[in-house]
Amino acid sequence: VTGKKVRLLSWQSNGRSGLETVVVDDFPEVYEVFTTDQVISRELFLSGEFDLKKLQRAHKILFKRYGHVGKLLVDVGANLGSICIPAVKRGFFERAIAIEANPRTAQLLRSNTQRNELEDCISILELAAGDYTTTEVQLFDDDFNLGASHVQDSARGSKTIPTQPLDQMVSHREDVGLLFMDLEGYEGVALKGASNLMERGVPIALEFSPKL
Repeated sequence: VTGKKVRLLSWQSNGRSGLETVVVDDFPEVYEVFTTDQVISRELFLSGEFDLKKLQRAHKILFKRYGHVGKLLVDVGANLGSICIPAVKRGFFERAIAIEANPRTAQLLRSNTQRNELEDCISILELAAGDYTTTEVQLFDDDFNLGASHVQDSARGSKTIPTQPLDQMVSHREDVGLLFMDLEGYEGVALKGASNLMERGVPIALEFSPKL
């Protein structure tokens, strides 16, 4: 890696996921990442961040407009924790709910939460965010880009994943500051299960990709 000094704490074969991982700790946050993932894991390995500027910009906009931001971040499609972990560790939010449907990725999300000593601040839900009519979806893996693994209502994927509406995952008493979503085109379905959150006026930052 030209111009980068990265210290590897370990290189291990991850038994549950079947993929090799490395642990990188040369940055403010510590991450265990997949060696084969060419997108999120690669960026965390090189720079220690992935898409964090989007969260920082959303937080800045909200604070400038309202003078405050709610204490809870809801990170939907949390992947390895590249949003929720620095969001809490750097003080943008006091707590986070991290929702991740992919079991392989959720395993490392838990590991990364522990490595950054945030188990008491980040709650992890291994579910897919769905509407009120669907109870399970099919997960389609992308080993080249694990962040591009996605869910669909029909067809046969590599795994069957339970779903739950976001309104049921987040208590109506929670002081939600931001709903951050990156679901590879499934955002519209997830929002159908978040009508209560939207009625409360919870700010939403999401990926908009017409091709998905």
